[in-house]
Amino acid sequence: MSIYKKWIILSLSICAFIVVALSTLFYIYDPLMLYHKPYFNRPITFKNMRVQDKFLIDNYDFNSIIIGSSMLRNTSAKEANDKLGEGWMNLSDSDLAFNERIVILKYALKNKEIKNIITSFDAHNVYDVSKFDFIYNDNIFDDIQIYFNRKYILCALSFSEKESCIGRTGNVEISPTFWADEKDKHPFSDKWVLKEERYKDIFLDISSNNLKFKSNVVPRGRNIEITKNNIKKYALELIQDNPNINFYFIVPTYSRLSYKLNQYVERKNTNSFFRYKAILQWFILEASKYPNVKIYGFDDLDYADNVSNYRDRLHYNIDMNSMQLDAIKNNTHILTPQNMDKYFEIMEEKIRNYDLEPFIKKAKEVLKEK
Repeated sequence: MSIYKKWIILSLSICAFIVVALSTLFYIYDPLMLYHKPYFNRPITFKNMRVQDKFLIDNYDFNSIIIGSSMLRNTSAKEANDKLGEGWMNLSDSDLAFNERIVILKYALKNKEIKNIITSFDAHNVYDVSKFDFIYNDNIFDDIQIYFNRKYILCALSFSEKESCIGRTGNVEISPTFWADEKDKHPFSDKWVLKEERYKDIFLDISSNNLKFKSNVVPRGRNIEITKNNIKKYALELIQDNPNINFYFIVPTYSRLSYKLNQYVERKNTNSFFRYKAILQWFILEASKYPNVKIYGFDDLDYADNVSNYRDRLHYNIDMNSMQLDAIKNNTHILTPQNMDKYFEIMEEKIRNYDLEPFIKKAKEVLKEK
């Protein structure tokens, strides 16, 4: 045998040994809990719910699912059990799009007898699922590939328990990625409004240009049609294929300030309210064809007027998540083809009448102090 062939065999053998050794190390360390619960008394931690939802589906008993974006991460499974009956699990993750949810839900439906699904009506973009969808196929051996990168190799070599490696301890009975208790990181007050420089600039721009809320804005048709097709493919088809499952869609209650500012943030020529309205009106009509679907909206209440109920323009406090569960329990705040026009009329009026003067005044005061 030539030296060249011996060198090739030796190199391949070394590579194979490294792969096997790393795979064994990853299996034992297993920070995302792909194969087992943590060893060595390490707590159950969560970092990437798109991947770790499989762990929850495989290892916990439940028959009802809460799955949505960050707007549902604070929805307590325990509270849902108390109000709606036993068997809930929260599988939500930040900005979890419908095409990502479908990967997780199909796996859950294949392995569980699911009776109810609560989901948020948002995150309508389509994201690349190739980074995690292989976790949910029938081949458990290819799951390990998610660890073959510099980050997880360094974490595994030291069996690190840092949050950057394994995430943080999660309460499965409530929500694995519950964040409303992080007072220092996510304060609920009006202080966030002028904390960012861009908000101050926006308020000053509004003041100098005397810009007003626009009415009867016609949203761009192509973007709306793309969104509708995504919802048809990744939501309505699931509903149609599972008539025995109850679907509860929660329309997130973004702050009134958010809608008011969007026309200024988005080049002063659009308004997200009208796009939102067009898509939601269409969905309410489509969903009315299915007796197993209900849609809940809260934008006709005064809640969204108070910025202290939020940690930023979009994310509301946990009391709204509780209100959503109450609505499901009591059959209130349901949007239908019969009441949606009145609902949007109230919402638009509240946005139009929302007073920005206190924020503009504060922005001017901050500018003078500099």
